[in-house]
This record gives sequence, structure tokens and C-alpha cells, in this order.
Amino acid sequence: FGKHLLQHGNTKTCTRCQWASRRVQWMFTTPVHPAFKKSWIEVAPPTSDQWGLGCWVCRQAGGRDHVQAAFSNCAVRRPSKARLMKHQRSDRHKRSVQKILHQRGLAAHDDGASLPAPPLGEFTQLLNRIRKNELESVTRKGRRKHTSIAWCLYEAQREKERKFLAKAVCLSLAQYASTQGPLLLTRYVACGPFLERASGILRVADGKNISSAADLAKSVLDGIREMATKRRPHPGMYEPTRPVKRLKSFAEHLASITEVFVADGAADEQLAGRMLLANGTRGTGNRSLPNLRLVARDKPHSARRLLQRTLPKDPFINIIMSTLIWARGSLTKLVQYSAHFREKFRLNQLRFSRGAVVKDLSYAAQRFDSTARPLGRMIDHFDACVQTAMDIMNERAPSKKEHQSANRALTILGTEAMLQLGMVADACEIVVRLIRFVDNERFEIAELPHHIDALRNFCHGTVPERRLPDIGRIHKANGHLDPASAAGDTVGRKAQNLR
Repeated sequence: FGKHLLQHGNTKTCTRCQWASRRVQWMFTTPVHPAFKKSWIEVAPPTSDQWGLGCWVCRQAGGRDHVQAAFSNCAVRRPSKARLMKHQRSDRHKRSVQKILHQRGLAAHDDGASLPAPPLGEFTQLLNRIRKNELESVTRKGRRKHTSIAWCLYEAQREKERKFLAKAVCLSLAQYASTQGPLLLTRYVACGPFLERASGILRVADGKNISSAADLAKSVLDGIREMATKRRPHPGMYEPTRPVKRLKSFAEHLASITEVFVADGAADEQLAGRMLLANGTRGTGNRSLPNLRLVARDKPHSARRLLQRTLPKDPFINIIMSTLIWARGSLTKLVQYSAHFREKFRLNQLRFSRGAVVKDLSYAAQRFDSTARPLGRMIDHFDACVQTAMDIMNERAPSKKEHQSANRALTILGTEAMLQLGMVADACEIVVRLIRFVDNERFEIAELPHHIDALRNFCHGTVPERRLPDIGRIHKANGHLDPASAAGDTVGRKAQNLR
């Protein structure tokens, strides 16, 4: 329309030019509802022979009285602000707004003051879907509604946490930086006046713009501020009818009771803890935690680097793990993030596996043990994984990314790769077991030598399998190989015989 206005420039007789010059003002004054700021005006393209304005709310609402209406058919040839306001005040348009809001899980009062919540069953249903990680099946039409309901659940949980933190007397913060994502997680553990204990997530921040210790310290302070902010809207949701409310006294209370800050052993994270001290406000905008007493280093957390940084150093292991787990579009992620392929994987487990059926390969980029668990499940349900990859290749055209990813997975699974996967799975399992033991703040010191000896014996190949029943996937991986494939045939050839 801007191009048409520049070329034509006749705002007196040309309706397209009139719309181009006044569309910002008209759309601002024609919201669907006070809680739904989007304008109800829809416009035909400027090159259309039958150009006109219309009302998408009346068009979607339908009904017998809307068939011949000009606004329902985008047939208002000579629009004006008076005509638009007249349509907005009409009973027919108000009925259409009511119907659209009901379809989206909302219901407007006549005065437009507030919107009652959807039925309780919809909250329960969405909460169960969130717990089962089934939100990718939500249609595009209902995403805004589901995002708004999820925000209500989030705010309800936050309000429950604020109620406990308001009477807490001590607070400990722990900050973890994820190497994949990247994400920055800040967790809290609080203690009440009668030694009640509660823990939760203070903030999950995007780590792409965090490059220094000052940014890490500011992220902790921003997390306290977000915890003390009520009704902070999220992207992709309906605008709340009640405004954002900042609880300044509550934020000051959280800062005053924070006594411990725990971070990884990295120099910038430890420096961020020093900046949060009362006498170390450098780089934090004169904000600090006045009663912070201890800045500690999370020693067990550094052991997680054994799984995050060592495996990519070996070129052969890096290629295998990237193709099967880490890379975008890998076989693990195809099964993890696609409801259709996940159902295929479940059916193939029922066909081939004799043990328990798992939902997916349990991959999560932010979790440090996302190497051990997907590998173990892939070997335990190897036939089902291979058959799922074959189904993907049969359903998708060769030019599709899913077909190419499944083909790469079947091609790389040779004899050497299978044996290597078994050894990596066992190594990851024993390391995760040690990390989870020492990561518990109440671990038994007397049991520590036993776990260290188990890791050392495993590295030397002298660990008894009867003492570690979950360790031994190298033998399972070897069992999946045909005798004929010992000379170097690929497992993809075995996959062709599964049918």
C-alpha cells in the first residue's frame, strides 16, 4: 500500500490511497477486545480488482446473518472511520467477538472489563500434556490459547514459590552454564523459620549474550527481579488484563536472605560470585547481595565435563555420536521431537523387544547425561531403532532431510562403530554413576572409595559384571552383530534382513 500511495498519491478519491495514509490510526482504534489488541480489520491486496476492507472476526464467526454482510466478505469499497466505528458498535460484530473468544477458550463480558478463565479440565489436560512432552502436536490455530493457559500454570507455581520465599530466612543460589544451547540456569534452595526446605528454578536465561563475569552476576540479580515480578507476559500469548506488578520489597527480601552462591570452577563464574558481595559491586550497577557470606565452587559439577568435552576429541567417536545423537536431524532427535516417528519407535519395540517399552531415547540438550541414556536405550532397543530408521527412509523422499539423516545413521553403523558404541555407553554409564553419587550433598564418604575403584577397574577392564549389572552393553552390541558381519559388513545390511 505504501508503494501504491507513492505512485498514485490521490487521497481524495482513491480509497486505496486513503487506507494507506490512515491504516495505522484505524487499526489502532479497532481492537477485537481490550484483552486482544489485534485489529479486526482485514484488507484485500491493493492489486485486487474487487478491493475492499472487511472484518475477519465476523468472517470466521460465520452465521446466516453474515453471508450478505459487506464486512464479512471484505467488500467495504469506501471505508471511513465513522463506518468502522459503527460496525464495531453493532450487535452483530459483538456477537462475533463473543463467539471467537469462546472458540479460543475465552469469554468476554459485555463491558469488556475482564476475561474469565477456561474450564478447569483444559488446564488439567494441558498440564498432563506438558508432563508427557506432547505439545508439538498442538495445532497452529490453538497455540496462542495453549501458551496463555501454560502461562497461567506457570504463574500459579510462581505464586506458590513466592509464598514460601516470603517467610524464608536463608537462601542459597547455584548457577550452571550449559555448553549446548547455550542456557544459563539459576537454581535456589531456601530454608524456612522452622527448617522447612524448598528448592526450585529461579531463572533460565539465554546464554548467547553472556560473555563475562559481570553478565553472569547481572543474570543472578535479574533472576531475583523476575521472581519478584507478577504477571510478566510471555511471547505468543494473549495480553493479560491486569498489568505487571513489581514486588520491590519482596526483591529486597530475597537479596537480603541470600547467603550462599555456588558456581562451577570456571574463573568467570567464580568472579561473578565475588562481584555479588557487598563490597564487590563492580560491574553490577551498584547492585549486590548484602548478606552473601560464602562463594563456593561446585566440585562435583566439574566432573560432568568428562561427558561433555572428552568424547568430541576422538574423531571417530565424534562422527558416530554426531550422526546418531548430537547433530541436528540425528536419528535420536528425529525420534525425540516427532510424535509420528516416536509412535513408530514404540510399535517397533512391541514388535522386536521383549523388555519394557520406552517412550523415546530420552535426549535433552541441557542435561549432562544426555550421552549415556540415549546410547544405552539405542543399544537395548537396537532392532527397533534400525527398523524405525528404515521406516523413515520408506516414508520420506530421498530429497527430504529425514530420509538423509536416517540413511546416514544406517550407513555409519558398521561393526567397528557398534563395538565402539557399546564401549562408550558403558564408559558413560559408570561416569554418570560416579557423578550422581558425589553430586548429592549428603553422600556417604565411606562409599566414595568403592565408586572410585569401580571406575578405575572399569578403565582397566577388570570390573566384575555381577557387581555392575547395568554395565555390559558392549556384549549387547556384539550380540546384535551377525557372524558374517565381523569382516566389516555394515549393520545397515542386517537392517535389510529385519523384515
